[in-house]
Amino acid sequence: MKHYRLLGILLLLENHPVLTAKEIAAHFEVSIRTVYRDLEVLSEAGYGIVTESGKGGGISLQYNKRVRVSAMDEHELIKLVRQFALKSDDASYENIGLKIRSQLPPEAQLVYDRLIAVTLVDNTYWSGKASTVEAYVLSIQEAILKNRKLIIDYTSGSGFTNDRIIWPLGIVKKAQQQYLVAYCEKRMENRTFNVDKISRLTISDETYEPLPSFDLKAFWMNQSREYKAPMTRPVTEGHSDAHYPVTLRINDAGLDRLKGFRMIQMEDDHQITLDFISENIAFNHLILMSEMIRVMRPEALIQKFRQRASQILEQYGL
Repeated sequence: MKHYRLLGILLLLENHPVLTAKEIAAHFEVSIRTVYRDLEVLSEAGYGIVTESGKGGGISLQYNKRVRVSAMDEHELIKLVRQFALKSDDASYENIGLKIRSQLPPEAQLVYDRLIAVTLVDNTYWSGKASTVEAYVLSIQEAILKNRKLIIDYTSGSGFTNDRIIWPLGIVKKAQQQYLVAYCEKRMENRTFNVDKISRLTISDETYEPLPSFDLKAFWMNQSREYKAPMTRPVTEGHSDAHYPVTLRINDAGLDRLKGFRMIQMEDDHQITLDFISENIAFNHLILMSEMIRVMRPEALIQKFRQRASQILEQYGL
């Protein structure tokens, strides 16, 4: 979190002509020695830090080296503020963000508050690959701030890419992946999109009315839960302790692909029961492994596979 403190010091000096090391230390709840180490880092980075001893002295920032937040354009401001708009369960992290917020001009504080409301970091484990999606995340946040719809090309779990018009509602960062929560006009419901699967994203000129009752954290918690290491346990009647149990016949290669999911039961004939978050998560993940698995139950998921297979055959005239 040191880099947050460094920027915070710059913002403090931006808004106060002179500060003492003691005042800066008290603001960030660190030692005076830590403050001087941070000032050395900023000086080496090219920021003009001026220190004057004696009565009336202190620490200041050369005018031509100031951050000048108020002079930033909209894109620069979003890039700056979004570094501190990530919610987490770390109280000290949020405390630093709030202190930095106090140093922003009023218009930037409004941007900060809006980004805080639509951004969430979930630090629990999730099986998935790391991805670099910063450019899209920046555009999504810009669209949220302006209440603008997004037009995206999205690759679904079946491997097909289609365009959708969505109303961005929030962003969730889970491990190394980022997810866009949005109202989908095609599905007419709130959906979760893996930003890594968006191949094209355009901010529309068309606006939408924000959903006043929408709670990002509540929506996410209803769709996911923390995954523990895979484990085997007895199957209870109806799997009452599982979220969405799916029974599969699977080969060895498929077993390796599904190690991140909790195992409820494994039988001798390569038949296993795994616990998924929801039917959609199960379908989107398993459809990519069609040559490795066969769904045995639940029946609703089997029907979904049959419908998709019929759509593929029809598309190719078979």
